[in-house]
Amino acid sequence: MIDDGSDDSTLSLARQLAEGKNNVHVIHTENGGVCRARNIGLESAQGEYISFLDSDDMLTDNALEVLFQNLVEKDADIAVGWKSNMTADGRDLGSAYKRMSGFFEGTEGLRLSLEDHTAMHAVWGKLYKRTAIGDTRFIEGKRVHEDSFFVFECMVKQPRVIVCDDIVIRYRLSENSVSRGVFSDKYLDIIYFANRKKDIIEKDYPELIPLSENVVVKANMVVLWNLLNTNDPEYKSIEKQAIQDVMDRKKFFKPALSSDAKLFWIITHGFYGFYKALHTVKRRL
Repeated sequence: MIDDGSDDSTLSLARQLAEGKNNVHVIHTENGGVCRARNIGLESAQGEYISFLDSDDMLTDNALEVLFQNLVEKDADIAVGWKSNMTADGRDLGSAYKRMSGFFEGTEGLRLSLEDHTAMHAVWGKLYKRTAIGDTRFIEGKRVHEDSFFVFECMVKQPRVIVCDDIVIRYRLSENSVSRGVFSDKYLDIIYFANRKKDIIEKDYPELIPLSENVVVKANMVVLWNLLNTNDPEYKSIEKQAIQDVMDRKKFFKPALSSDAKLFWIITHGFYGFYKALHTVKRRL
């Protein structure tokens, strides 16, 4: 349990929960962000298997058992499950994803990652063999899509991946969630990681370059989606460049969600400015 510089009773509670449990260790550190906290956990963990649980998530009762059984039965390196959403008070909201299952090896997992498949874009709901992670670490100082890049780097190693259709994580929605915040420079991390992915693919997997271009398209679309929440002239040039990058690569676009296809149509048909104006009016009302 990594206490990332909390200033309330979290550390005291964590130590109480760990008392008398040899397999629970509490590490207190100055606040350094989620990437640093996860890296400290990776460096400190002693087990053969690794799983991540964030402060706004809950494991289902048999989550690790389900993931472990799938991993062992399929002789896989990474087992993947799904999440359902819940309100701040714990009321279940169901899954936002269309679940699927399957076994993937070679570059199949990497392909799914580049397609922004919902099973591959976050670190939650997964059980990793330590060897599947190796020396891969989170890039500290980044705040958005840092987990997507971590999973991508794991997939570059061509692990054997089993995706089961079980719910293993319950995610607590809150108004403080990153995805719900107003626009800030942190969202530019998304484009940073997209370009990092493209550079790696161009060097090591040239046959997957079209999929890496899709990553860049999707990254710019995410930035444009979040830019709907601001009319600050400081970001006007970023908005213009993001639209241009989508237009330049539109033939590579592969939607993962219906909302992706909707925004893509709006951008490529020249209606983004109009849509943003409507969004601004709606937000003010």
